[in-house]
Amino acid sequence: MDFKYITKEERDFPIAYSILAHQNAHQLMLLLSAIYAPQNVYCIHIDLKSTSMFEAVKEIASCFSNVFLATKREDVVYAGFSRLQADINCMEDLVNIPVGINNWTYLINLCGQDYPLQTNLEAVKMLTELNGRNIIAGTDQLTWVTVQRTKWIYRVENYTNEDGKQERKMFQTKELKSPPPFNMTILKNLAYNVYTRRFLRWVIFESEKAKALLEWSRDTLTPDEHYWLMLDALEEAPGRRGRISWSSPAKYVKWKSLKNDCSGYWRHSSCVFGAGDVNQLIRSRSLFANKFDVKHDSLPITCLREHLEKKKRKERVEIQ
Repeated sequence: MDFKYITKEERDFPIAYSILAHQNAHQLMLLLSAIYAPQNVYCIHIDLKSTSMFEAVKEIASCFSNVFLATKREDVVYAGFSRLQADINCMEDLVNIPVGINNWTYLINLCGQDYPLQTNLEAVKMLTELNGRNIIAGTDQLTWVTVQRTKWIYRVENYTNEDGKQERKMFQTKELKSPPPFNMTILKNLAYNVYTRRFLRWVIFESEKAKALLEWSRDTLTPDEHYWLMLDALEEAPGRRGRISWSSPAKYVKWKSLKNDCSGYWRHSSCVFGAGDVNQLIRSRSLFANKFDVKHDSLPITCLREHLEKKKRKERVEIQ
């Protein structure tokens, strides 16, 4: 953890982080050490299935007053409602922190396979320029795949995987879904974004539309990829962006569908970065990148860590 130098600009602009993780405590700690600053606050949600990881992270979190585990944990099923609920659990914990204790104004949600591409000071400057707006990337140009996610009812069912183990998975039924509540328009968003504190308080505690949409989303597929933008598009949403766009400073992702190259390997249609992707990552202006797997290739994070340290040293020299 880097305590050596914190600017007044950073001290006066704490950032909240919601981090979802289910495996590889070592990689999670690499992420946390890269983004840690004493003025920031961090909520970590560990999948209910990951008992050993929970105990390890619990021990580490106990060493810091500004790092804690989510008070409610979910048994996360890939592409299921539990993924969205896990993020909301951490967001609720963070919103509930009294402003007098931590006056964060922006929250960034991450997963354990992310890593930063910018320093904390660069993140503060970028968030300050947003001037109180959310940045939730997405589109209203829905494909057949995204329509299917909300056209039919989906349910979690048990199945036997290739290794003969019992797992849980989302399965499509033959039952049609009802239209979204309040005549809301279905939109597609990225799961990882930048949210204002005011927006999240409105979503979690105040908006009847948000509560109704959350309930409606329970039996859809991948609801974390429609919920946020559908709310941000509402006229009454605090900090609404005002336009729908894929552009976002939040996350750099290489999608297989866009015919990108990937020197690592593909997982769920996105690149798990390898050594050959490092130069592109360094040139990116995004705050974070996804995905990394240190068990497969530790070089990308090793290189990025050194790159960030060089930028931090340069920041200190310029400020002094």
